[in-house]
Amino acid sequence: MFRHCLLFTVLLLCHCQSWEGFDKPATSKSGAPGACTGPIASVTVTSGGTNFTTVPTITANGSGTGATFSALLTPTTVASYTVNSGGTGFTGPAFSGTVNVSGGGGTGASATPVMSYTVTSFAVGAPGTGYTTGGPYPCNCTGGGGTGAIAGVTVTAGQIGTAMVQSGGTGYSSMCTVGLAPLGPGTAGNVIANLGNGSVASLTLTGSGSGYTSPPTVTISGGGGSGATAFANLAPTSVASASITSGGSGYGTDTTVSITGGGGTGATATVQISGCP
Repeated sequence: MFRHCLLFTVLLLCHCQSWEGFDKPATSKSGAPGACTGPIASVTVTSGGTNFTTVPTITANGSGTGATFSALLTPTTVASYTVNSGGTGFTGPAFSGTVNVSGGGGTGASATPVMSYTVTSFAVGAPGTGYTTGGPYPCNCTGGGGTGAIAGVTVTAGQIGTAMVQSGGTGYSSMCTVGLAPLGPGTAGNVIANLGNGSVASLTLTGSGSGYTSPPTVTISGGGGSGATAFANLAPTSVASASITSGGSGYGTDTTVSITGGGGTGATATVQISGCP
């Protein structure tokens, strides 16, 4: 009888110690050993934030790796355009190419380019009479939005004979006027400036369109030039939704996400881990 009681006491003590020691079953608290982990199954935007002009970046912060997301902005309009490169070689005196705004989920946006030309040549429009023979006389070409163009004008027997480019100037958006005062007291003469070698200085918004969820593509073509590029700036908006492009692996239930970039603030989201409550 004594041996049976002693054996029962020993077994009871061992049983109690096993629950108090390291063999005690692990709980499912987030971040603890044995916690539920897995790929991210879904992402939910809890606040769209404000002032987003481009799609922000969504990042998962947690123990896992490999999760990627995409965000969708609330539909909005085009607010303005920014020229990355003005290109070269566009013929004047006015832009004859096309500007196409496409994609981004919307329609109706449009733009007109503001050009910047140089004077590539001068032509004698009318020889006039009574001018002082000689030259070439430097005659400034003024107006047209630009500066610095100078024509070298020669006079033969009181009439304008030739006009050459001494300086092509820069920044002309329309024809400049050649002043003939350096030729003396003649009348009825005329020298015409020809514009060329233009670039796109800016794009004027002519239509805002609607329904854009990402910046549309701006394509500038024709007009004799090449290399002009620009992008569209959307009016400020909020994040409408987010989706998973890859769920990754090993994420715990304590995983958070951050939404950054895109010009805006205040957007937040939560995630659900696959197979976890």
